[in-house]
Amino acid sequence: MLIDQNITGILAGNSAITQVMQGSTVVWTAGKDYSREYLTVENRGTGNTLVRLEMPIGHGSVDKTVQVSKNGGAWTDMCTSAATAVYLNQGDTLRVKGTEEYYSFDNDDDIYYVSRLYMAGGDIEISGNIMSLFYGDNFIGQTQFPNGHLHDRQLFGFFSGTSIVDAENLILPAVMTIDCYSYMFENCTYLRSAPKFDRATIFGNACRYMFKDCTNLTYLHDFNCDTFGIGFYMFLNCTSLQSITMNCNTLSIPDYGIPFYGCTSLNYVKCMATTITQYTNENWLPDAPMYGTFVKKAGVLWPSRLIPSHWTVIEEP
Repeated sequence: MLIDQNITGILAGNSAITQVMQGSTVVWTAGKDYSREYLTVENRGTGNTLVRLEMPIGHGSVDKTVQVSKNGGAWTDMCTSAATAVYLNQGDTLRVKGTEEYYSFDNDDDIYYVSRLYMAGGDIEISGNIMSLFYGDNFIGQTQFPNGHLHDRQLFGFFSGTSIVDAENLILPAVMTIDCYSYMFENCTYLRSAPKFDRATIFGNACRYMFKDCTNLTYLHDFNCDTFGIGFYMFLNCTSLQSITMNCNTLSIPDYGIPFYGCTSLNYVKCMATTITQYTNENWLPDAPMYGTFVKKAGVLWPSRLIPSHWTVIEEP
């Protein structure tokens, strides 16, 4: 058998490797490991994409700084106070890193101070490891927010109201804190695909209203988490959401946590949990269509009240 010698680049780190058979030739290609990439913004469409770090109207002032690199060039500062803007043409990329401990917080009067990475125009994809916002060049392998025991709401509303279309290759590996991802993509009405959770535990208010009013979000592919806990109104009014695949070990949703409220198109749910806590909210899929498909792990007993009554149930190994 011949091996195609026309291989470019270096397969490094944990890059995924795919083997493709083409007759008598074996071709090896390397898939990108996005956990080893800086947070990256790319304009995949025509027109300009504007990117700036800003403070949304109606919130208090918090001065934050990140560093950005356009198309692999030199790193420069982008600050909320300076309202620095970068414009991306089709195919341009912007890598983002920082060393802040948090980008949002609230004071004792429950007044939120928020900074966000605002993006508008073009066809925007965000990818890479969100931890580059906190650890600069040393983000690979990081799973804790800096001083997470002292701070919460690290990324509260960080991408809210922006024109992001694709976030499927955004990696969120952090051990969660209160409200760390809450409202993160609120009102991102162009968003079609959600980011990857890397074996996280969804608990408490960590992801409160995370995808609220993302009305174009259509699917959640391989939603990986150890425990899917409350997810308080996590996908509120995601009216186009049709399917979700949850590769979690434990499903645990108390009465006050209704993650899929307003998801009126959700007709395919795959949940491979092996532990279903006894108090899981029977109304966790309150607005699902009358007919749909529910896929569960073979041999795992689900209380019938947790699966919509007219749905087809399929078991997989």
